[in-house]
Amino acid sequence: MTPRSTPAKTSNRVPQPNHEIWTLDEYRTRYKSYRSDLDLQLLHQTHAWQLVWDDHEVADNTWKAGSADSNDTIAGSYNGTSFTQRKANAVKAYFEWLPIRTVRDDGARRCRFGQS
Repeated sequence: MTPRSTPAKTSNRVPQPNHEIWTLDEYRTRYKSYRSDLDLQLLHQTHAWQLVWDDHEVADNTWKAGSADSNDTIAGSYNGTSFTQRKANAVKAYFEWLPIRTVRDDGARRCRFGQS
């Protein structure tokens, strides 16, 4: 079986929930949605992966105290969830669903593979 290269909108690959996510349950549902994709499952079975945290794991263009559309102010919160809690929710779900170790984050990391 060869993975198909089809845009999400034409292949029903629209992640769930299909809205901006904030809560731990929503982040867990999003990862469950990703992992239900048969082509992604095949890729994980047949290829090694080196996963790297990206600011979009939380929201669009995140930084230490906020993102493109949220921050730790009342106006930047959603249904009582602050950006700090949103980030904690995203990080918890990320480590629950992805088989990686937590490591010191100093911005640099070395990974050796193949013959050295």
